[in-house]
Amino acid sequence: MRLLVAMHLLVIASLLFSTTAAAMPLSKPGSRAADATQRTLARTRPSATDTNQPQPFLSLAATVSPEAAAAGERVLLRWEVMNLDRQVVEGITFQADLPDGLLVTPAEVPPPLVYDAATRRLTWVMAPLPAGGVDAVTLPVRLSGRRVGDVVTVRAELRLADGRSVASAEAGVHVLPPAAQATRIGPEGGRVILEEGRVTLTFAPGAVAETVMVWARSLGRPVNAPGNVQRSHEFVVRGRSGDEIHTFSQPVTLTVYYPARPPGSTRSRSLAG
Repeated sequence: MRLLVAMHLLVIASLLFSTTAAAMPLSKPGSRAADATQRTLARTRPSATDTNQPQPFLSLAATVSPEAAAAGERVLLRWEVMNLDRQVVEGITFQADLPDGLLVTPAEVPPPLVYDAATRRLTWVMAPLPAGGVDAVTLPVRLSGRRVGDVVTVRAELRLADGRSVASAEAGVHVLPPAAQATRIGPEGGRVILEEGRVTLTFAPGAVAETVMVWARSLGRPVNAPGNVQRSHEFVVRGRSGDEIHTFSQPVTLTVYYPARPPGSTRSRSLAG
């Protein structure tokens, strides 16, 4: 009689050389279909030297699509400027400072945007915008280097020729766990490798009686984790029927290579046997 059981290991590795394994279901990434948009309406103020200066209304909308992504994935930032007044508005400059969590490829920055890599600032000197006119720009960026659960926020603003800020808008992208990688392990045993070999899960020969699929991913630092917990990893083993597998006939060993220790240093723990 074939017994199909399930294993679900959540492994949290800390820089204090502690490793924890806990059972929890494999979560599915959140929906990435929605867009996050903020629109700000602003009226400019007359200058101190000209009390008869018109007071135009400007609108700035910021959109990020998708609103949730994993590190390394591509997202689109879009800004739309609208003149809600009855007259032409001149001397508008758009500015946006990009956070470190967003990577820009200079060759992909579309005109009229200008990107300063030293300050990570985007600038757009706008042409006169007629009454009721709308202008927009879109920038592709790549999400990088943030903890799962963080929100990477971009703030943009509009300034007039005299330097006054007249409108601003923010949009953020939520950082999701990376997609899980799949590895086939048979009765002869094998290894699941994460983070370019820094984390491995080794199945001894005979650990499983049939070929199984191991789904694994690095989750970064868990939200609200203690200060000594820096990384977490998730492993799910499923048999041919799709059921998870919890028990094994031979040891299954987790090995973590700690960068804070001398080269070649490791710490291993037998998780099942």
